[in-house]
Amino acid sequence: MDYTPINIEKVIDIESLITVHYFEYRSDFVFKGEHHDFWEFLYVDKGEVDVFNGTTWHVLKKGDIIFHAPGEFHSLRANGTIAPNLIVISFICNSPAMEYFVHRKTSCTSYQAGILANLIHEARNTFTCSLDDPFITKMTVISPDYGSMQLIKNYLEHFLLDQYRKNFIKKPEVYKPSSYHHEITDSEQLKKVITYLEENITKHPSVKEICQDNFISYSRLKQLFKQYYHTTILEYHNSMRITYAKELLRSTPLNISEIADKLGYNSIHYFSRQFKKQTGMSPTEYSSSVMLKSELSK
Repeated sequence: MDYTPINIEKVIDIESLITVHYFEYRSDFVFKGEHHDFWEFLYVDKGEVDVFNGTTWHVLKKGDIIFHAPGEFHSLRANGTIAPNLIVISFICNSPAMEYFVHRKTSCTSYQAGILANLIHEARNTFTCSLDDPFITKMTVISPDYGSMQLIKNYLEHFLLDQYRKNFIKKPEVYKPSSYHHEITDSEQLKKVITYLEENITKHPSVKEICQDNFISYSRLKQLFKQYYHTTILEYHNSMRITYAKELLRSTPLNISEIADKLGYNSIHYFSRQFKKQTGMSPTEYSSSVMLKSELSK
């Protein structure tokens, strides 16, 4: 029996990766701007930021994304109130389909945000430099996991293709199997629990309280967080609390003791240990690092 191979059309083909960044900026951060001969996009993971694309200022909030074509001047500034977390990725791609992204400002679905999260996770394990250094012009690869650079390329192409298809191509209605509806139910349940955790960011609800307040069994709660976040509910909540502590360090005049108290930690030493466990540095070291980057940018 003869088989006929099918050639795979490369609609979007990333030729080279320039930089991958995950920034945690202060609320007064300002980047005066630049232009270069490659593509770049900025995604707001948390907070809010103002972005200039050479002609217009755009306000981007959580979930928004803006693309900068080669040669396009761009700058940004935090709004003075909210400390933003940003993903910024630059790359070389000469595929004709990239015309669609010229001056494109849009939003990301939760699915697309998940692709970016996987890309950032892979990048952290691939490059020696910190992803939050805005002055890096060459990212060094050292002892990456097998195929890591190809995975980053695949994630990036996957993300761009999904953006293109979501906004540019109208897809016909298709039959959704029962498993699809089950995933939607999972998504809605997770969203409900995470909203609850955000509303209780300064408290320490027990697993029993979380289950009771969200009408969910312990076994299902455990299964959802293991399946979708690869962690426990309490570890996830603690991670949220430390992330909030970082935002407070960047956007408020509160000192470390006041932040620990605001978040409901009885001991500043315990808070500092938890902070360092998650970030790799103490609250003081983190605050100094962010302050230094902000001053250097000016």
